[in-house]
Amino acid sequence: MDEVSSFLRHYLEKTLPKKGYNQTVNGKVKDACLRLNSALNVKFEYNYRYPHEVSALDDLNSYAIIYQLPYNGFGRVEQDNVFSTNEGVYSQLLATKGVDWFASYVYSLRNALFHEIITPLDEE
Repeated sequence: MDEVSSFLRHYLEKTLPKKGYNQTVNGKVKDACLRLNSALNVKFEYNYRYPHEVSALDDLNSYAIIYQLPYNGFGRVEQDNVFSTNEGVYSQLLATKGVDWFASYVYSLRNALFHEIITPLDEE
């Protein structure tokens, strides 16, 4: 993320002024670059921090680039003893996300078995 931010900063400070665009175009490009940097920071934050550490108005999984089901950090919660101290957050996440995750997991597993591994119409 630091490399992306430094690349955007270098573009805004060094490359963009050399392009010779008018003030309106420069403003739009700067605005777009800054919005991109902010959006990427928010999205990456959901992948390396626990859900209770990230406070946003949107759903906890809505910004995830890599969707760790049923919610981000699910495998680490018990090991790091985060569940007991934030039980209300994780109980709610498990109740809302757990059923959907399990259904999609079972469906994906069924598809993998019967369409990729075991071909139903294969005579062998």
